[in-house]
Amino acid sequence: MSCMVLRFGLAVFAVAAQADTLLDRGLALLADGRPGAAQTTLRKAVERDPESAPARNALGVALSRAGRWPEAIGEFQNALRIAPTHAEAQFNLGIALAAQRRHAEAAVAFGAVLELSPEFSDARTGLAAALRAATASASKKDGFLHGQDLAVTGLLPEELADHAAQLLRNGELGAAHAALAEALRQRPDFALARFLLGRRFELGGATEAALREYLEGSRLDPENVDFVLRYGSVLAQIEPEEGIAVLTQGLENAPSGPATGRDDPRTQAHFALGSAWARLGDRGRAESHFREARARRAQAHAREQALVHLNQGIARLNSGDPREAALALQRSVTLAPDVPEALHMLGVARSALHDWSAASESFQAALAARPADAYILTSYASALYRQGRTEQAVNLLEKALRIDPGRSDSLCLLAKVHRSLGRTHASNREVERARRAGACNVAEEP
Repeated sequence: MSCMVLRFGLAVFAVAAQADTLLDRGLALLADGRPGAAQTTLRKAVERDPESAPARNALGVALSRAGRWPEAIGEFQNALRIAPTHAEAQFNLGIALAAQRRHAEAAVAFGAVLELSPEFSDARTGLAAALRAATASASKKDGFLHGQDLAVTGLLPEELADHAAQLLRNGELGAAHAALAEALRQRPDFALARFLLGRRFELGGATEAALREYLEGSRLDPENVDFVLRYGSVLAQIEPEEGIAVLTQGLENAPSGPATGRDDPRTQAHFALGSAWARLGDRGRAESHFREARARRAQAHAREQALVHLNQGIARLNSGDPREAALALQRSVTLAPDVPEALHMLGVARSALHDWSAASESFQAALAARPADAYILTSYASALYRQGRTEQAVNLLEKALRIDPGRSDSLCLLAKVHRSLGRTHASNREVERARRAGACNVAEEP
């Protein structure tokens, strides 16, 4: 951080010979390398005009150069209280905080600079350095870390993006910004990090900055329709006609399918289209898109509830209560019939209850949705084996092993089935394959 230079607006003051205000004279003294004299003059400037953000910022620089960091921090904060969009004061605050080893706070300050001025390259450098220093200090009480161990140092850009996505969901915008800045420092062309940074700006109300990041993310990954839809949704708030064109094209290219959650890009695109058409006075088109958006949101809510029941059902199965598991899993299937995991586990629960006909129905429905799933095939084969339908079980297990040749539970079960049919050679062959996969020792079972 020592190579970074404090900013005090050299471009706005006259040369010393022409200086005609206290602020001008103080800036000239700073530029001339005389921080002590500058302090005296700038204090007078602040006394004369306490609400001058440039004077406060310049005094902070003078104090910093004298090593009086706590006082300097106070002046930079005063400047930002007066002028919250003063990027230089925000940048200087970051340097001063870092000098006091308040690295996490410095990272937040540098992140705020980038919100105000995304092209401020020194701020991006400062943010990355502060982030690394904050992590190295392992200060769990630090306000920036909010009690979470981000463990950012050494993480790959993909891992940083995953952290950032979670932080955004939790509303931790500063921490997310820092993680994304580090990801982009490592890989400037990382489209997902650009997209998430756009989301961070959007959540923070910085619409123009969000648009820039979404557009860049779309440029870096033009095949990702979600990026295009998010860009169009934000653009429609500012330029309805342009936004409508982007969103209409994006929806045409988007694959069909159910809503993926509350932030489903297609759902948001329909809401944005509805708002844009309403602003242009076309109520019919607006209402059509609003209806579609509401339907998709209801669908997403049902899907979320289905996943809750799915997890409850799995927990019941694990605790040895297949009857309650079947009830929870049936609720999951009713809410979201297209979730193969719920159909699969309902088949398992019904098998545990010896409700073979219903179990087969569930397994078949799961395989219709996901025919190449070796796990579902093995579970169905297990149910068939328990009913004595061994040849059908063998067929399913051989199919599962063509998909996943090293699947240990499939190998174990196939060895058992062959042995039950008196096929000793085939059973021993599968036992050997199972042993190589580290699976159960079938040969020793009674």
